[in-house]
Amino acid sequence: MRKTLLILCLTVAISACLSQTSDYSINGQVKWPTSLTRQQQQSEITRLLTLGTEEVGYTCNIVSIPSWGQNITADYAVSGKRIRMVQTNPQTNITTVGLQNEDGLFIFDPVNKSGIKIVDSSQMPSYTSISSQMAVDTSGASIVGEDMFDNRRVVVIDLDYPSAKGRVWLWKDHGVPLRIVTREERGLSEFNCFDAKINPPEKLFLIPDDVEIKDVSPLLTQMVRQNSSLGPTVTR
Repeated sequence: MRKTLLILCLTVAISACLSQTSDYSINGQVKWPTSLTRQQQQSEITRLLTLGTEEVGYTCNIVSIPSWGQNITADYAVSGKRIRMVQTNPQTNITTVGLQNEDGLFIFDPVNKSGIKIVDSSQMPSYTSISSQMAVDTSGASIVGEDMFDNRRVVVIDLDYPSAKGRVWLWKDHGVPLRIVTREERGLSEFNCFDAKINPPEKLFLIPDDVEIKDVSPLLTQMVRQNSSLGPTVTR
């Protein structure tokens, strides 16, 4: 379960070496801009992505990673730099919650009221949304054009970093990612958020008072990632 959660977060962070694909269109047509200079594009991208990660926050209930051989679905929420994802492992039927905030990465089982905290940040994966990555450095991104989806304007952005290539669709009114498409060695990966709800409630990002969280030693972090279920909590 945790491995699935962490791999998904890595996918969203675009940490693998990727290559461009041709199946990016939502509606079959993209309106290509002709008037924006490179500097204007970077300014607009920064504005949109800062909106998406710093000012509004969002939740969505569809996450799809078809390259794993099956569609993975989860509840996913972002508010500022905090990320929360709830996912059920189909093999074990165990539902776990992954929550990252300024204190670290927490993974807990709300049914058994127990969980773990990965305390060594150097052992943690890159668990930041693609929006945060691009908002920091827009030099490798360019606006491809605009499209319409669900009667709302969508901005289409191409990524061309040394370590990553792909395409991102953002709701133009608030900068929330609608879709991220990348290709890695295992195949095409997608992050789809077709039912975005802005301003998730604060309580989503709080660990329930009745859940016991224990720290995980850095030496055990890799083993924790590889397990398919939470198992017993571990103290340092």
